[in-house]
Amino acid sequence: MISAKVIHGGAVAAGLGYPTANLDIQDNDFLVQPGVYAAYAKLHGREHEAVLVVQDQPRKIEVHLFGYSGTHLYGSTLAVDPLKRVSDIVSFLTREELLAKINNDIRLVREVFLSGNYKLKIIN
Repeated sequence: MISAKVIHGGAVAAGLGYPTANLDIQDNDFLVQPGVYAAYAKLHGREHEAVLVVQDQPRKIEVHLFGYSGTHLYGSTLAVDPLKRVSDIVSFLTREELLAKINNDIRLVREVFLSGNYKLKIIN
């Protein structure tokens, strides 16, 4: 599990309709391999099903919260617990390719939650 402050990012995913919380991981050792994961996230005392994206070059962690419609999260602390890896990180040349990958990853993560095929960890 990682717990970190939400910082400003490039807003690329938000521009495609999938806003993400970018986590400040400079002082955190986060030993999860790069990839896309089904995850639970805890924000302001509420748990959310989420998509966790871990990139390596440069090291970057983004979280898309399902069902979150609140205001911006900058400065808030977000705790994230990865449950199951669903896909690899892939480089894209076009916006359309990236959007197709995001849509597929969202579908895969929703399938994980619907199937219950993951190991649940408790977020404190």
